Amino acid sequence: MKTEKVVISFIAIAIGLFVAGVAFYFYQKSKTVSLTQTATITKTSPTSTPKSSLFLIIDEPTDEDVIDAKTVKVSGKTIPNATIIISTTITQEVVRPAKNGSFSVTVTIEDGQNLIDIISIAPTGEEIQDARTITYSAENF
Repeated sequence: MKTEKVVISFIAIAIGLFVAGVAFYFYQKSKTVSLTQTATITKTSPTSTPKSSLFLIIDEPTDEDVIDAKTVKVSGKTIPNATIIISTTITQEVVRPAKNGSFSVTVTIEDGQNLIDIISIAPTGEEIQDARTITYSAENF
């Protein structure tokens, strides 16, 4: 008796879904859409992002350097009309590169590990950043 009720329930659900599907089909088929209600979709192709001409190459110091002087020379190359910001935990220097894009500045560092951030900012506002970790130690290795 119990299995008969389960089978009849499944048959009733299947018939109900069939009737609902047929009713939905005829309802959708009876709808009419006028030409004023249709929308025109225009397809636009994506454009590629232009490559940036901004670059930043750091020649000195190399990352993870251990030095025995409190001053460090930071030098490198970028685009000629950029602004270079070099910052450490105790100082911040703003320099303009030469006509060929090269720059060089001496910054002061603290004892132990120091992070030197170098940022090049183009006149358009675009920027690129690099960082070097330098350790000052007076010990002889």
